[in-house]
Amino acid sequence: MKKIFSRVSAVKIKNWVWLAVILCLPLTARAAGVDEGTVELSPFIGYNFFQPPQNLKNNLLYGGRVSYNFSRVFGLEGTLEFSNTSVADSTITGSQEGQFRSPINNVTALFYNLDAVFNLWQFDDFTIFALGGFGGANFSPSIETSDMSTFDLGVGAKYWLTDNFGLRLDVRDNMVTQVFAQGGFLNYNYQNINTTVGLVFAFGGEAKKKEAAREAAAEVIYLAEEEKVEERVAEIAAKREEEKTVVLAFEDVHFQFGKSALSDNAKAAIKTTVQKLKNNPGAHIRIAGYTSEAGTDTYNMGLSQRRAKAVEDYLIEQGYVSKDRLTTIGYGDTRPEMHEASPKNHYSTAAKANMRVLFEVVVQ
Repeated sequence: MKKIFSRVSAVKIKNWVWLAVILCLPLTARAAGVDEGTVELSPFIGYNFFQPPQNLKNNLLYGGRVSYNFSRVFGLEGTLEFSNTSVADSTITGSQEGQFRSPINNVTALFYNLDAVFNLWQFDDFTIFALGGFGGANFSPSIETSDMSTFDLGVGAKYWLTDNFGLRLDVRDNMVTQVFAQGGFLNYNYQNINTTVGLVFAFGGEAKKKEAAREAAAEVIYLAEEEKVEERVAEIAAKREEEKTVVLAFEDVHFQFGKSALSDNAKAAIKTTVQKLKNNPGAHIRIAGYTSEAGTDTYNMGLSQRRAKAVEDYLIEQGYVSKDRLTTIGYGDTRPEMHEASPKNHYSTAAKANMRVLFEVVVQ
């Protein structure tokens, strides 16, 4: 009995701590970047660090992963990893369980695992995840009568370049274990640390389908309103040909993502503009609202109108400008100040520049 317990203690305590952390973290998970029902394919390449007692050289590895996301938080993933390596010290001869020795030289290692994946946090385009599972290890030539068992734990991150394509980084510990061998339970346990980088291709997704359905419904609900806005934009554009426009150096009023309420900074920007408006008492003031590229065309058009209206209401409430001098219009995301290379990044420099209201002074 003492012999069995002494071999169980050979498994690093840190491995069980890792497992406890992985099982507890999903209770506070906040993942938002992985869609329910998506299938992900991820080819990768990396480097494997064999524990010295195995007597194998550290070497490159490559392989692929297939995963299915049951929800935004939880998924299952299958992995195949290959590594072509060789014996590190060829002067060692004889035999020892779990260790490669001369006359063996070149060794091919195959690891296969099934893991539970927990998507823990999402920061803009980043997904942070942890995983744990079990599988097997096959070495050729083999020093065992069958594949050896493996238990793996790991963490990683995905950086989404688009909704369906991204980059992935993993750090894992593949624990190669001979659970039932001659001499008792848990004959040996080797740590195989590897780090990999790869691509992620995502397919399907219930969340994407639901979002598409919501957008389609929104298009129907706001169709009449959008048509009125388009007519108004065309009407004002036509008037511009007959108007003399004076462009003054106004300070833009900027907004938070998805918001039309005026912040303290926005109110301060309006106050710096008021004097220029008062210096042109005969001018008609057009307040134009804009949005970033995130969101549907219909939603952005409505948001830009609400932003322009919020500025108009503030000017009137504060007594800065009379209502008969004001006109509002929303352009949505059709006239960006800066090009947004990544519209999903809601607070990029370009997105912040585009979430604005401009003042135009037109002399009749």
